[in-house]
Amino acid sequence: MATLLALSNKNEVASADACLEVLERECAELFNRWCERRALTPLCYLLHAWPLTYRSRQQMARLYCTLRELEKSEANDLPGRERSKLTQLIRTMEPLVADDRY
Repeated sequence: MATLLALSNKNEVASADACLEVLERECAELFNRWCERRALTPLCYLLHAWPLTYRSRQQMARLYCTLRELEKSEANDLPGRERSKLTQLIRTMEPLVADDRY
């Protein structure tokens, strides 16, 4: 997560592909945690918009909106580390979704 935060916060994104790879890795980590815990509700939210098959701006926006909705409705049911990772991922995605590169 720190890598993605550093890339977006410092505007030092070398390429959209590198940033998307980090995003994919972070989503995969949440996916694995939720599978291990059999946490069906957050899994359903995540699988609604991920994996990013075409990596388009529209898919990024859909993932962002889905994760925000998960945060609003289910964050209190997530363990602290997962909730923190979800919040960081959403904050990091905000400038990426607004950026016209996607």
